[in-house]
Amino acid sequence: MESQAPSGILLLDKPVGPTSHDLVAQVRRWMSRGVRVGHCGTLDPMASGLMLIAVGASTRLSQFLLGLDKEYVGQITFGASTDTDDSEGAVLSRADVSSLRESDVVMALESFVGHIEQIPPAYSALKIGGKRAHALARAGREVKLAPREVDISQAEMVSFDLPHATVRIRCSSGTYIRSIARDLGQELGLPAHLSALRRTAIGKMNIADARSADASDWRHHLVAPAHALNFLPAVHVGEIDIAHLRHGRRPPWDALESTGPHRALNQAGDLVAIVEGRPSDRGWTLRSRVILPPK
Repeated sequence: MESQAPSGILLLDKPVGPTSHDLVAQVRRWMSRGVRVGHCGTLDPMASGLMLIAVGASTRLSQFLLGLDKEYVGQITFGASTDTDDSEGAVLSRADVSSLRESDVVMALESFVGHIEQIPPAYSALKIGGKRAHALARAGREVKLAPREVDISQAEMVSFDLPHATVRIRCSSGTYIRSIARDLGQELGLPAHLSALRRTAIGKMNIADARSADASDWRHHLVAPAHALNFLPAVHVGEIDIAHLRHGRRPPWDALESTGPHRALNQAGDLVAIVEGRPSDRGWTLRSRVILPPK
């Protein structure tokens, strides 16, 4: 039964090479038969770093984790552009970069901070007319993707050693670091591509707390749902209110901190539901968005 199955969020350090679905399959092999497993956002095979894997009833919470800000450390190589905007693609152009200065890169990088538009890579999983862009690109079809609005809260130089610059980027979900590498080169008048990438944080969760993908003691590294979603405000509910929520009723409630989703915690501090407030004739009522099974 789901109520007896393990539930939580695994923080895994994905190595370079495997796909995100490979890691999901590996975690699924650790579980008893029938335990649900799902990712909370993917990484390209060439990338390493933090992945969140939802286990058991916590797979119902993935929707609240997918949109969190991300932090990456990426290596950008100047002097060559590729059709994939990373080191796995075919080289499109080359140029001499011996005169490129660190101060030029730092200044150009600063222009990316804020609310910007970027064109996703042609080799991406976005769909055009119902087909993946990367499939169209590999078939030799022209791929034209519309610009997307993203937010870059941090873009700083970590190290500079021609032809490479290592940068740290903090950005909104859906940002393509490959596009930043490509566009940074264009800003400097040079071809460039992303040659390495590591995701170091998702929301408040950090790679320092992640475990290697072959961790055999995975049960000790499950993050409790209440903690994994601690970026959401909390309301503490009693047993009667929990029963109401589980039966689809809307218990009356005092004014909430905000109108968005809240964690509903029981007396032990366990997450029992994701709720949001709705105004009513009596003030407020709690409406459940996700209900977790009892332990």
